[in-house]
Amino acid sequence: MASVSIAVFFDNKEACVFRSTPAIYSESSFRDHLFRTAEDVVFLHQFEQIFLAASEGNKAICKYLVQQGFSDFNAVSYGRFGSTLDDSLDGVSPLKIAERKGHDHITKYFKKCLAKTVNLEKCLVEILAEKKELLAEREELLAEREKLMQQYRDLQQKTLNLYR
Repeated sequence: MASVSIAVFFDNKEACVFRSTPAIYSESSFRDHLFRTAEDVVFLHQFEQIFLAASEGNKAICKYLVQQGFSDFNAVSYGRFGSTLDDSLDGVSPLKIAERKGHDHITKYFKKCLAKTVNLEKCLVEILAEKKELLAEREELLAEREKLMQQYRDLQQKTLNLYR
């Protein structure tokens, strides 16, 4: 699975977050004036909250947001959190801010979650490959069934011809 960065803009149109994982959108994804879906808006809110919680070392909020579905710990924002003279927060992910601030308990938690995500992606790839194989096998069986049905029809026709 290839990773594609997708920029999602905040309301001010100047700040955005680049996703590090592909976004999953529903079929009827409504897009607002900034071409954001409802999923994008939820993602932005969760990103902002988890970034601040990771920066402050608040594992309870981080866990809550993960339980609510946030999993892109390597997403980065530009123009949202500002910067100090010696330290820019542009291009910094929730994982990196936790590392920078020395919140090892948050860093370990995010890495554990990322490992689970990678395992889930591997499982998904394996399931999709198996599904593809099963569909190919199904097509072969349907083709074989059609051949057998044709042979049956031919035999029926021959039988009818014998009695004529």
